[in-house]
Amino acid sequence: MTISVQKMAIRVGRRSTSPSTGGFEADMFSLPIDNQQRANEISQEGCPQDIPQAKKLKTRSEIELDAWASWKYPSEFWDRLSKVELTRRALEELDRRTKTRRPPPTHTATTPGDLARFARYGDPNLCDLRGYPEPRRDRPTSPTLPTSATNKSSKSTTPYNRNFDQHLTDYQIYPSYSSQKPDLTHIRIALAAPRPSLSPSQFSDSTFEAFEEDNARAKDEADILANVILTILGTRNHSHLSARNTAFGNLEHLTDGTITLAKPDIYYGAYPAQLTQSSREKLSRHIVPSTTQDKPITPNFFVEVKGPDGSAAAAARQARYDGAIGSRAMHSLQNYSKDEPVYDNNAYTFSSTYHDGTLKLYAHHLTEPTTEGGRPEYHVTQTDTWGLTGNIDIFRHGTTAFRNARDLAKRHRYRFIEDANNKTRPDNDASFNAVADHADASQRSAGPGFEDPPASSTLSFSAIQTRAERLIKQSNSLLSSLANNHRGKNRSRFSILKQLNAAKDGPRAESLG
Repeated sequence: MTISVQKMAIRVGRRSTSPSTGGFEADMFSLPIDNQQRANEISQEGCPQDIPQAKKLKTRSEIELDAWASWKYPSEFWDRLSKVELTRRALEELDRRTKTRRPPPTHTATTPGDLARFARYGDPNLCDLRGYPEPRRDRPTSPTLPTSATNKSSKSTTPYNRNFDQHLTDYQIYPSYSSQKPDLTHIRIALAAPRPSLSPSQFSDSTFEAFEEDNARAKDEADILANVILTILGTRNHSHLSARNTAFGNLEHLTDGTITLAKPDIYYGAYPAQLTQSSREKLSRHIVPSTTQDKPITPNFFVEVKGPDGSAAAAARQARYDGAIGSRAMHSLQNYSKDEPVYDNNAYTFSSTYHDGTLKLYAHHLTEPTTEGGRPEYHVTQTDTWGLTGNIDIFRHGTTAFRNARDLAKRHRYRFIEDANNKTRPDNDASFNAVADHADASQRSAGPGFEDPPASSTLSFSAIQTRAERLIKQSNSLLSSLANNHRGKNRSRFSILKQLNAAKDGPRAESLG
């Protein structure tokens, strides 16, 4: 029995003999380990680890969110907020300032010599006490609140931060719940005007179903802009100039410069050649948004869209910011060459947001400053909201209002441009007149929107007024000529009747005689 056990052990030992171990017992206990290593080698040979895996491409919304998340806000932005919301960014700023504070002084034992020196040099140093005012210096410093000069990587804040909302309010760019409400009676009437392109004969149920499917399939903001928003915009019309994803880097800052530049998804404006060069140069910082000079100027209609995972609150902040910029542009153009600015409390700028099938439309206007030398106040009013994916009737109502608002914004824009041109346009400027006539002809032929609009909306107010005066003069001259002819005919008719009467009376007188 002992011999058979030893033989069995020898067989197992031979099978498990490893060059790295010299003993029999080590070989026996290393048997499971060798099998596991051999299995690992087989698995590694079957599934090589060095083959690179394809990287997942990020969508546009993910890239934008990563970009916003990497932004760092300057200290001035936090210092100037009247109220700081408790957000992750605010806590990070508090931690940064806590780390940069001056370390507390170390206290040592006091000796009689220190007391004598303290009495000789006067008052104690109380700057380490909390709440003690800083002594006046020739150059202001703030050891506890370092400025952006110490933070080299600081950048502007964005609409994705809740403190962006408070920043706009601090600079009199109010949200809808605290804005003054303008008279929207005429605007609502204009928005409700029917559109031929959205009638049942031209916009079918199958087109609406395709819109619903595109909206359901959209994964991010890029899909919304490429496939969904086009149905709302309508057929492309080159007479209505627009641009996309343009940073407004040429404009004067609307606040203090600590927030990011406005960059609407879509904005509408006028051709630069429609406004005289002198007017463009004087108003450039208010009406020319981009450093690319051939992009649209005098923007007053904006579109902001978000993907299914986007933030509706961020879209509302962007629309509020865009509308304030457009209101300032219209106000500067309206008051061009005037000694005192006029505030008529009318809305000449519009913006819209689209998120998850919901379309919102806003009207923007500004009012005069409440204090002498203060800043104008900017207000936003929501005109209406539509769930476009609900049914085709609501889609028609919402899209009709959207396109009518776009046309209304264009009429206001062109009217202010023509008024400014009448103040500065030289009579003998043949080149400018040719460009203006060409723009006016293209406007009359193609209309102001992305589709064929009503004929009454194809001309600006000044052009309609000029044509009406011309028609009145022609009508007056025609009426005067008709009156002269009528008087002449009456005189000739009277003479003929007189002669006939004389001829009749002649024989009667002879018979009586």
